[in-house]
Amino acid sequence: MTYQVGYLVGSPSGQSAEHRLARAFARLAPHADLQLTELPITDLPLYTRDGEEAVPPAAATLKQAVTSSDGMLFVTPEYNRTIPAALKNAIDWTAGELDGKPSAIAATGSTEAAQRHLRDILTVTNSPVLDQPVAELRAFTEEGEPGDDTSADFLIAYLSAFRDLIKRKVG
Repeated sequence: MTYQVGYLVGSPSGQSAEHRLARAFARLAPHADLQLTELPITDLPLYTRDGEEAVPPAAATLKQAVTSSDGMLFVTPEYNRTIPAALKNAIDWTAGELDGKPSAIAATGSTEAAQRHLRDILTVTNSPVLDQPVAELRAFTEEGEPGDDTSADFLIAYLSAFRDLIKRKVG
């Protein structure tokens, strides 16, 4: 069985440290049965309850992608001591699809407040979150490679722990 992991990147910039981290995760996936795919969120309209009756196409596409994923990886910066609005908006659109879906949080830089808020939000959606190890990384080259062997080893170990969580929850 191949485990499909969708990932959401909180930064809208394709050149951000968060996108480099997410691409490093996708390249370094340690198991052939772990497939990581970015789920774009930049075209989502703002969530409103009105949208639940006539779901906009970008939201419908995201909801289907989350449904098709076995687990979700959230890669976030910290904006004003919380997660970016675009990431929160994506979670609001997919709250039902996240129910019971294993998730993991990764970040670049010092993001303790954002990670805590994201963990709280995912608790409300009933998405079990990988507790350990905590992925808060800083060292990346401009090409998006981990800055040293320890970083690459850590990313591989982190993905292995996340795979184990998915395997326990999904089967």
